[in-house]
Amino acid sequence: MEMGMVWQAALVVAASLAVTGVAWSHNDPNSPVGQCIQDAVQTRQSCTQTCRDDFQASVDTCRNLNPSCAEAAREARQTCVQSVFTSLQQCIAENCATPQPTPHWRGQGDDGEGDGQGECDGDGGLGNFQCREQCRQTVDVMGGLTACRDAFRTAISQCPVPTPTSTSSKKKR
Repeated sequence: MEMGMVWQAALVVAASLAVTGVAWSHNDPNSPVGQCIQDAVQTRQSCTQTCRDDFQASVDTCRNLNPSCAEAAREARQTCVQSVFTSLQQCIAENCATPQPTPHWRGQGDDGEGDGQGECDGDGGLGNFQCREQCRQTVDVMGGLTACRDAFRTAISQCPVPTPTSTSSKKKR
């Protein structure tokens, strides 16, 4: 190998190690670079949430709704929906925890003979599906979600009109 090629190869290896070292330090939360990146991510998440909140308040105002009242209605709806799904998950955990046997396909025999037609033997996943379906009916998921939606609509319709803000203090362009 020629001496120039050896130096080039050494330079490539050194650069690779340097880049890898920087990449490792980015992933290490205890390194200054890693901590700086984590801080930047948290700042971005905070800004994003603030923008979403501001956007939702603006939409509420455009719809002639008091933003704090509308937010309370949305939170109540979320709590209601979560309650319905928690009940469903609890029913499934309590009643459908026993695994059902897996289906067995009967068709051609081990010797390769048979008519090629097969049939499913056993209930397998069908039993699990039926159990979850029974929980959906017992909990009345659709009825619960409909009740959440109706309560939300009622709460939103009762929100007072927002108080107009004075625009006289704003500078005109």
